[in-house]
Amino acid sequence: QHLHDIVGLWTPTVDKLSLLFLLSSYFHPLFLHPILLFSSPFCCSFSIFMLRFNVDYTVNFFLALDSRFEQIGRIVKGLAATRTSNEEHLISTTYQLYVTFQELQELSRVAEKRFFGDQQLSLIHVWFKSYVVKWIDLAAMKCKKGITEAIKNDKQTMAVTEDVGYSSSLVDTMTLFHNMVVFWKNLKWPDPEEAYSCSSALTISIADAALHYVVEVYKKADQCFSTDGKFIATVQLCTILNNMQTIRDKLSPPELLSDEIGDTKPVGIIDELGLQEFFDWLEQEKGIGLKLKEFVNRTMHNTADDISNKMSTGIFHLEKQYIPAVQKFIEEILLKHGGALSVENLQYLEEYFNTNLTVLSKNLLYPTFKLVLRKVWEATLRIFMEIGDTHLTKPSQWQACRNIALSLKEYFRADGEGLVGDDLDSPAFKAFLFDVDRRSQPTNILVLKCCSDLAAQQTMAVDLPTKQQQFGELSLTIGYLKTSSVIEVKVLEARNIPVNKTCYMPYVELQMLPGILFHDNPNELYTTKKYKQQTQNPQFRETFQIPSHSSLMQLEGTILSLVASNYDATGKDHFLGLCVVPCNIIPHCIDASELGRSSMMLNIPLFHITTSGVFLELVTRHQRSDEVASQLYTTFIKKLKANL
Repeated sequence: QHLHDIVGLWTPTVDKLSLLFLLSSYFHPLFLHPILLFSSPFCCSFSIFMLRFNVDYTVNFFLALDSRFEQIGRIVKGLAATRTSNEEHLISTTYQLYVTFQELQELSRVAEKRFFGDQQLSLIHVWFKSYVVKWIDLAAMKCKKGITEAIKNDKQTMAVTEDVGYSSSLVDTMTLFHNMVVFWKNLKWPDPEEAYSCSSALTISIADAALHYVVEVYKKADQCFSTDGKFIATVQLCTILNNMQTIRDKLSPPELLSDEIGDTKPVGIIDELGLQEFFDWLEQEKGIGLKLKEFVNRTMHNTADDISNKMSTGIFHLEKQYIPAVQKFIEEILLKHGGALSVENLQYLEEYFNTNLTVLSKNLLYPTFKLVLRKVWEATLRIFMEIGDTHLTKPSQWQACRNIALSLKEYFRADGEGLVGDDLDSPAFKAFLFDVDRRSQPTNILVLKCCSDLAAQQTMAVDLPTKQQQFGELSLTIGYLKTSSVIEVKVLEARNIPVNKTCYMPYVELQMLPGILFHDNPNELYTTKKYKQQTQNPQFRETFQIPSHSSLMQLEGTILSLVASNYDATGKDHFLGLCVVPCNIIPHCIDASELGRSSMMLNIPLFHITTSGVFLELVTRHQRSDEVASQLYTTFIKKLKANL
């Protein structure tokens, strides 16, 4: 009756009889009395083994069985005392009982038949089936609770030692994960489909616990940032980032671990759980192993991504402090040196970087250090651009800025210990160089680049299918007459230009660009007559002779621009489209008689320009009263301003 009451506490009704039958088959009826059952373990074991199993208590096998039965006695005795008053203790105790019965089951399988006969234990897991989910939930709860306590006791998130780089809370968390691994390995659930559910639930629990750790430990990161606007890299912040990286690497599937970790990659939780063999077994038994493997890898991968995002948030906060602090530092340098940014100022910057980057390199684990260093490098480039926009007004100053950036690039390389390859020559660095190179160019070179850019955009417009040429086209003939050094252009007509109710007097304006090269007539414009033509195909039939030296005709970047506009009834001009003819494609003729035969007939699509950095830089220089930029702006770019 006593044993019946004890078993009734934790066994489902349908399994109660089977368990009672099994226990009563091992315990002789004489010893079912509680006084005898829970008296001296030696006496109990001796009586059971001698009367029931015929096991000599002097052999080693007796000692193995004896310890298991003694353990069962203690567990059942504890259950009797606890009853149902402590659910957590009850769940934990049933797990201990399950593990002990499993050990007995293993012994019964390997034992000689003279000990057990044909009474090997089997189907033990059936008795505990209703408790498996509770065991997993309890293990997850204890893990989370332990993590919270570990973080609470973490002293200032300081590293355990200088060599380790992470704090005691991480060590405790890894121990808690190990406990989950031990729990899984002891479970050995034999039913494949039920084991599938168990492993899924355990995977989710571990992932959830890892994310819980990262979220809680990150709350301490706020204490690591300076409140006075200065950028200070602290050991505490490094430790927090190291903790996050280690947890992330622990969860990441082996094939997704970064090569930057090196040859000694950490043993991941998937390997510790021994899940590959488990996947193979499930695939062989029920064909569900690959499905579970995909689920586990996806769960761990997603959690690792969440942790990476949290790390990125921490690094972003570091950037937020770094950018204004360094920007202020550089501005102070400029103030001390009369606004000049020169290579001589580089030593001050390097000293400032040294103070903080040394802390990062010494205390961060390498993959995280490399990530932070890359962010700092890109932030430094952005700082230079922002400083330049505010303080640098001359191409020579931008050239100095470029030289300093190239010197700092070598600093961040750190003789191979820092950034290498694409991390240094990143898209951000290439964009920086491209931008700085443009700003450091003399204005006349920029004007030539602007004209070359227009010619390239014209080529793209020509290559478009006819249906996509939405601004219409201009028909003309053109040739260069050597004897008189003029370009003869006959503007014939426009076709399919966009016409609306305001279209009134379409006209075309011709201009040689860049004007800085055509000293005789740098600002001269040639315009067709304006008269009312409310049509998509206006006729012009006008000829222009534009002076040009033959030496300029082959120069790359020299173009003839033709701007189609509409003069409406209200007296306003509206830009319709643009086309350009590179001077180096215009055919050369010896005299006027040959001009008629050799002139080139063109049907050129009109286009709207795509704004480039060169255009914007020229507009900026015009605003800063650059004479050459203002000349181009006034005679040409201004007409396209609405489109820009």
